[in-house]
Amino acid sequence: MDNLDKKELLWFLQDETGVSKSQINDMDMKSSFSFFEVDSTLVADRLRKRRSRKMV
Repeated sequence: MDNLDKKELLWFLQDETGVSKSQINDMDMKSSFSFFEVDSTLVADRLRKRRSRKMV
């Protein structure tokens, strides 16, 4: 376990994905993984943006 609490995980997800903390729902944290819900339109948008990025 990396000792993240819910608040820290929400900040991490927001920083890494651009999805605001208020858009992340039903978080269930386990000792070695976590589940959370995000609207499917946000996921599709983020995947599209990631696929269009160029590697340097």
